[in-house]
Amino acid sequence: MTHRTLLCATLVALSFAAPLRAQTQQQIDWCSSPTATDAQTIEGCLAMIQSGRYSGKSLSSVYDDLGFAYEDLKDYEKALQYYGTAISLNPQNGQALYNRGNVYFTKGQYDQALSDYTQSIAVRPNYAQAFNNRGNTYRHQGDFTKALADFNQAIVLNPNYGLALKNRGETKLANGDTAGGNADLARARQLDPSLFK
Repeated sequence: MTHRTLLCATLVALSFAAPLRAQTQQQIDWCSSPTATDAQTIEGCLAMIQSGRYSGKSLSSVYDDLGFAYEDLKDYEKALQYYGTAISLNPQNGQALYNRGNVYFTKGQYDQALSDYTQSIAVRPNYAQAFNNRGNTYRHQGDFTKALADFNQAIVLNPNYGLALKNRGETKLANGDTAGGNADLARARQLDPSLFK
């Protein structure tokens, strides 16, 4: 699992503030660790939730991590449930909005995905991945103009973003811009050859 949203130092500090209930330091670490298995993440996050010691933004981040573990397991209904809880606890949780958007995209619910990506961008205007994924959603809906605008912004924010360059190149080709599309694809291949395997 590659992206986590918990402020680990804050949670570690909280974990020593009072005797723990129904959780261990290892479980706390598992909830937010990028190297934990999905099962470990679920165990750790549930222990933190059941402890009753977290609230607000901290608890929102725990639910976001829990949702991501279920998304990784392709249990999309549980992922949506936990992302929804994360967002209800903290409507400014741009990561949870982005993650829920990814689940909606995977399920082909493009309008819901667009809504979540747009809200994520409103909270985190420099979030290149959200622009890329919203652009990809527009592309799937056949709106190449909006797709290209979002891919452009993603690349402005991260000029070495290989996936955004690949997506923009494919969109340019579909829109009749052969030279521009091939240039983007060549640059994407140079940056990240694994995108073309």
